[in-house]
Amino acid sequence: REGHFNTLLLRLGAELSDAASRNKIRKAAIATAKGIEEQYKKFYAVEKLSIAQVLDSLVDAQKKIGGNFIVLERTEDIIILKNTKCPFGAKVKGCLCATTAALCGVMTARNLGYSRVILKKTIAKGSNECLIYIHLTKTKETEKADEYASL
Repeated sequence: REGHFNTLLLRLGAELSDAASRNKIRKAAIATAKGIEEQYKKFYAVEKLSIAQVLDSLVDAQKKIGGNFIVLERTEDIIILKNTKCPFGAKVKGCLCATTAALCGVMTARNLGYSRVILKKTIAKGSNECLIYIHLTKTKETEKADEYASL
């Protein structure tokens, strides 16, 4: 069953590459991420997750769907994550990276106040790993990013 859904997602991802489709995928990813975040809040029995709980939740959520997050850096201003295994497999398409960005963005913004997610490297674009930069404060960087300030 899991293989079937993964194949379906990969095929949809290949077909949905225009801006409107990417926006729909992002909206669905945000809604899904909110649901995942709520499950972790219930698990920890808290209204807001601490930074340690956010990191543990992100690592655990990725593991549960087949990814492999590792925390490379954590400061008051930034979290840097590395993912060495894409949950969508080797044939992943870039638009599905919105699910990872949304999970990281939603969890951090809703619990820590703000997030700006930059996917510096992705498996979907041919890298052997994903590097996810999550800015916890507003920056003047000009790189393409998804902002999750008021979800």
